[in-house]
Amino acid sequence: FLKRPEILKAMTDELAKLPPEDEVAIMTFSNKVALVQPFTRDRKAIADNIMSVERQHQSEQHYFNAAIYEASEYMKKAANPQLDLL
Repeated sequence: FLKRPEILKAMTDELAKLPPEDEVAIMTFSNKVALVQPFTRDRKAIADNIMSVERQHQSEQHYFNAAIYEASEYMKKAANPQLDLL
């Protein structure tokens, strides 16, 4: 399994590959779904927020269905109609 620092580095490495016009939002999910960062083109804000996401405890529930639903609802309201859910 990958360790947290490896995952965070991989995420920020992939973020650097995105075209500057792409917008990114961050949502977390465990025992609740939360919007950490609304859509933005600010790569530093995204990278900072990626690093600030707290580690989940293994005993916590993981609400994948709620996370996908909440993300899709949030994306419907976004200004850019061409969005991908990753």
